[in-house]
Amino acid sequence: MGPKTLLSSRDVLEKIDEVCKRRFQDENEQMEFQKYVIHKLKEKDYKRLRSYKKESSLTTYLNPVLNNLATDFLRKKIGKWYIPVGIRRMGNLSVETYRLLCKSKFSLSEIYDIFVIRRQYAGKLGEFMKEFEPVRNTPCPEKKNFVPTNNPSEKTMDVMMSTDPNPLEHLMENLESDRRIKAGRVIREVTNTLSEAEQSLVRLVYADDLSVSAAARVAGLNPPAARRRLKKILAGYRKALLAKGIGKEER
Repeated sequence: MGPKTLLSSRDVLEKIDEVCKRRFQDENEQMEFQKYVIHKLKEKDYKRLRSYKKESSLTTYLNPVLNNLATDFLRKKIGKWYIPVGIRRMGNLSVETYRLLCKSKFSLSEIYDIFVIRRQYAGKLGEFMKEFEPVRNTPCPEKKNFVPTNNPSEKTMDVMMSTDPNPLEHLMENLESDRRIKAGRVIREVTNTLSEAEQSLVRLVYADDLSVSAAARVAGLNPPAARRRLKKILAGYRKALLAKGIGKEER
């Protein structure tokens, strides 16, 4: 099998898809990475694929190749700095805490409120502060180290984290602690009125950080329908918050 045929084979395409979904949560980044990988595997007359000598299985050979390409892709897209390895080793909640601290500029107590509202953390505030103190003590990257490659006018911190702002976080921004807690109660009340599939969709996308497409499959919806459903749900949250005097009308 020649390299051109190999590139379009099911094994190669499935491996690309696997690495893509494992390394990138954002759907747009997944598409960008897939295009990048295809281009790189075609580079220099399919040199990377021609180097496969069948000394191991094809998927075993491809694993380091594709992961190295993913790292290269990240460096080209966001510069050489991103979420520190030490933070990533602490787990997903630590990564999210670091992102909220550095990108969104929330305090640790504010992040606690967000996690409680999302039902991602069930402990007391004191326990949370002690557990995530190492994350707070980790320096945020300096903006000058982030060099976006697609649009130099973009905020470098937004590019660094490579994820869009969470709409639920956006609804909670700039609220005092007591109003944020009140907003959390309103959001929970609205969530309880949603269907089981809609509640699952909200949890998977905004709490578990799955892509809309992946969450849609879990919730038994097609992606376009899931996006429409989420848009309607967010509008419902906003309307309920405004009815309680929380937030501002969007113009």
